[in-house]
Amino acid sequence: MENLQTIYQQYCEQVRHHQDERRTIANTLIVIVSGLIALTAIDQKIDTNDLPTFIALIIVGLFGALCMIKCHGLIRFYKNVASEVANEFTDIKTEDIEIRIKANQPNFWKCIGKMRLWYLWLALFLLVSIFGTAMSIWLSFFTNIQTLSAFALC
Repeated sequence: MENLQTIYQQYCEQVRHHQDERRTIANTLIVIVSGLIALTAIDQKIDTNDLPTFIALIIVGLFGALCMIKCHGLIRFYKNVASEVANEFTDIKTEDIEIRIKANQPNFWKCIGKMRLWYLWLALFLLVSIFGTAMSIWLSFFTNIQTLSAFALC
């Protein structure tokens, strides 16, 4: 029995560790994204010099999305193992406890509870990547128009 409790605590610590890891990765990447956007705004215009910055936004956004998916998978794995171990040394199933707790929540929290936080992080980093892609496409299209208009003037 004591071994099962030790194993349970160990897996719970792994869940907390990966949640902390996800928070650290997300905060670091948000600081990087903010820095890249600030770098674009230094000269107060968007031109071809900003293209590497937008490509970096795409890379950071995709990297952040992949990290959030990986962290979520690890958290889910360790949480499921901890739940199974807890079910071995108690008569009450952890799913039953979760159902009872959710039943006593106000309606607002029941709706919000269905939304997973990692979905929001994933959406944020995908939006960063989409923004970088859109700005890169816009920038390449805009410079092509300027080049064509320069040839038309000659």
